[in-house]
Amino acid sequence: MGTKDYREEEWLHMFIPLYRQADPLIQIIAKLDADGLPADLQTLTEANWQLQPILQSVKRLPAPKQKELRSIKKDFENVLSRCIKAGEIGMKTLDDLSHGAPQMALRMRLATIVGYTAQAGVYYESLCKRLSSWSGK
Repeated sequence: MGTKDYREEEWLHMFIPLYRQADPLIQIIAKLDADGLPADLQTLTEANWQLQPILQSVKRLPAPKQKELRSIKKDFENVLSRCIKAGEIGMKTLDDLSHGAPQMALRMRLATIVGYTAQAGVYYESLCKRLSSWSGK
């Protein structure tokens, strides 16, 4: 095994545990249900707290030299970021609900959550394809 292979293997050794830790949460958040609705607000807010430290750890990973691995890292950061944003808006929505916010404000927050969820789904799909093609090499 050459030096390049070792560096890629070493990077993947740091990356994969973070991915495995976040993946179950991402699968819940990064999709809309059959009615076009996101995960429930409680799930969004709980995942928000769990995904933030994972995102920080991913950001601290060294940038891999191989272009495809850099794309994997970037897609993963984007997925996590969008899931976290959806969770942050979910927390604001719960706060609005507890304070009797107008329906229009709640609808706007829901639309924002749906947007972040949809974006996360796009990045997640790209990430899964990249990981699948990488593991086949």
